[in-house]
Amino acid sequence: MNPVRLFTPRIVEGFFGPPWSMAHRRRLFEFGAARGMNTYLYAPKDDPYHRKLWRRPYPAAQWREILLLIRAAQKTQIDFVYGFHPGEGLYFGDDRAVRILLGKAQRFYNAGVRTFAVLFDDIPRA
Repeated sequence: MNPVRLFTPRIVEGFFGPPWSMAHRRRLFEFGAARGMNTYLYAPKDDPYHRKLWRRPYPAAQWREILLLIRAAQKTQIDFVYGFHPGEGLYFGDDRAVRILLGKAQRFYNAGVRTFAVLFDDIPRA
């Protein structure tokens, strides 16, 4: 009989301040995987394409870095979760915003990401 896991250890990068470097993240995957951690949430508040510029796709150089990060997570059996933070300037009746989010999600899905988070914390007042 397999024991039921009530808590899945996770790594969350969702803070203000300089985001971790790609090298630090890869080392963190190895550290976490060796200790039974299996999920990483990418949501650094100071990544502009995660938060302030969420409507825009990642430029080619940043996208290549993210692709390498996704592969590093997969290699260590870590589930890479991409966190969207569409709160700034989002109007829920705007179909275009939903299409933008779905298009961005499709790009990550095509890269192998299967889990997503939509975050609405720390949204400035208008």
